[in-house]
Amino acid sequence: RTYAYSKLVLLAFATVVFVDLYVVDRQVGEGQAVADFRESVLEMRRDEKNLFLYGALSSLDQLLLHQQTAEAALASGRDAFVKAGGTDRLYEIEATLHAYGRAADEYAFLDEERRAAARETIRGLGHDLAEASQEMSRRERETVAESIRRARLTLLLTFGGVVALGFGGGFFLVRRVVQPLRKLEEGLCAIEAGRARELSLPSQDQEIQSFVAAFNAMLKRM
Repeated sequence: RTYAYSKLVLLAFATVVFVDLYVVDRQVGEGQAVADFRESVLEMRRDEKNLFLYGALSSLDQLLLHQQTAEAALASGRDAFVKAGGTDRLYEIEATLHAYGRAADEYAFLDEERRAAARETIRGLGHDLAEASQEMSRRERETVAESIRRARLTLLLTFGGVVALGFGGGFFLVRRVVQPLRKLEEGLCAIEAGRARELSLPSQDQEIQSFVAAFNAMLKRM
């Protein structure tokens, strides 16, 4: 029973370790979408500056490509964004990103006078997206750090519990096995020395009771 008990304790400890590692790994995996979103937004802002500074429409194509990548990151990592900022904040970011892409897509078809107003709109939306991406990235790092702290605490508590149970199991083993065997040894030595005529019962353990009964019966037959 003691052997089975120790194996169950080790199995429980292994299960806790596996669950903690799985949760942290999943959290890190979800956080990758936030990192991809942040990187795409930064690339959008660089393309935006190149577009407005040099007037190169090739930068507009790159901007729209990164805008689509940012939308894909939002779609693939919805759980991470909801955990970081809530559902309302996610909807707000999605709406801002969509408006940014629509304004950028229309930019090439505007005359110079209307482009001036469009540039301000795009810059404002891009600024909001950059701040949102920074906010989500910071909150995601905090969430991952909190998950790691919880996992570390759980592991420490579980390890402490295993150690305590190990000491308890050792104490139980000494009381139930080692001490009765030592008393049996002392009883056998007493019989050999002529100080006793039979073994006394040192424990209520069934195996030890059977041994003492059989040994005393043998002594009576001699």
